[in-house]
Amino acid sequence: MDTSRIPVHIVCGREGTGNSRWIIAHLRDTPAWLGLVSHRSDDATDNIVQLNAGCLCCTGAVVLQVMLVRTLRERSASRAWIEVGQLEHAQKLQRVLRTLPYSMSLAVEPLTLLSPP
Repeated sequence: MDTSRIPVHIVCGREGTGNSRWIIAHLRDTPAWLGLVSHRSDDATDNIVQLNAGCLCCTGAVVLQVMLVRTLRERSASRAWIEVGQLEHAQKLQRVLRTLPYSMSLAVEPLTLLSPP
């Protein structure tokens, strides 16, 4: 892996799958990682940021992209996890983040798909 670019993981699953909870639990002991979720719980750590932009690849695309780059810089995060609800939207976000200028600083990892409990 290219160590000059920050790995970005996109987590998706149908509503009710627990995407936000999974990211929060996964990042609990890793403060250098950043999580961008749609639902931030009270037990979330400081490295979890709630997104309030609607669909991240449609109406919230610009908000997410600006917030992601800015937050990664501000927090010096070494890895990021982004919650997206639907597979099609996750794939679209992957394509966007793999283009310039994002691809210069981000290394988009394979999708993480969660299934209902």
